[in-house]
Parts: sequence; structure tokens; C-alpha cells
Amino acid sequence: MLWLLAIPALAIGVLIAVRMLVHHEPAPPTAVDPNIEENPPVVETAPPVVENKPPVVETKQPVPEPPPPPPIEQPIKPVVKQLKKPVIASPPKLVTPPPAVVTHRAFIGSQPWSYFTVDNGATTYESNNAIQLAPGPHTIHYVGQPHFKADRTITIDMPDKDGFTHVEQLKAPTPPASP
Repeated sequence: MLWLLAIPALAIGVLIAVRMLVHHEPAPPTAVDPNIEENPPVVETAPPVVENKPPVVETKQPVPEPPPPPPIEQPIKPVVKQLKKPVIASPPKLVTPPPAVVTHRAFIGSQPWSYFTVDNGATTYESNNAIQLAPGPHTIHYVGQPHFKADRTITIDMPDKDGFTHVEQLKAPTPPASP
């Protein structure tokens, strides 16, 4: 791309040089030095020897035309992508917690007293103490105590009110036969 700028500068330089050759003006007078003789001795030189050669005619070589500038490329158009419609997030759905399970106070007991579990859970309860149960059927599994082994499963139906009581009669272990 720089060569495009150099061509006009070169053309101006050639124009100035041609103008100086055509309009040659004598040099301006200079100050005279008193140490230089006014009439210097003339030195004769021999005339130049001319051989019979055809005269040399200088021909001006045409100034080569600068190459045409490269074609102007069309500017690259930016690619406009069609964006999808913006996705507007819907407000978070409020998850309503499940209704609180209503529980009621119940007394589960046994004769003799025993530990038990409710609905195959991991928590072990001690009989004759109040526990909270939701209304509906429940499975009670009696497991006994350190002095009494039990393995009995029953089903109770818890009513929708406080104060339910159930006492299970567990069989007492038979004492070992004495001799």
C-alpha cells in the first residue's frame, strides 16, 4: 500500500528535475577573494579526439506507468445473526409444602412392658409412654425388653383425636422346667 504513496512523490521529484534542466539560471554572483588573481593563466587542452562513430542519440525512455491500483474490494459486511427470542425465565413456582400431617397423642402399652416400633421404623419406643401418630392404620411391632423377649406385630387404627390408648397382653415366658 505504501507504493501508492511513493508514486506521486516520484512524479513530483521528476517534474522538479526537468524544470531545473529547462530553466537553468546562472549561479548568483559570489564575493571576490583578494588572494585570487583576476586573470588566471589559460591552460590549453588538446581538442578531443573524435572517432567516426554514428552520433549517439539519447532517447527518453518513457516513464513506466504505475500499475493500476488493486480493485477496491467491497467492505466485508458484518454477519448479523438472528438471535432466538430471548428466553424469559418464568418466576419460580412456589411449591406449596404438603399439608402438615396432623398427629394426635396416643398411649401404646403392653403387659409386661416392652419396647416397640411403629410402621417398621428405626425408632424404638417404650410402652406406656405417649407418642404422636397420624390418623389411620399403623403397624406396631413389640420386641420385648431385657428380661422378656417378645416378637408380636399388631395393627391399630388411630382415630382423628387425642387420647387413643391401646394395651397389648404379651404372653409371659414359661419358666424352664425344674428337675
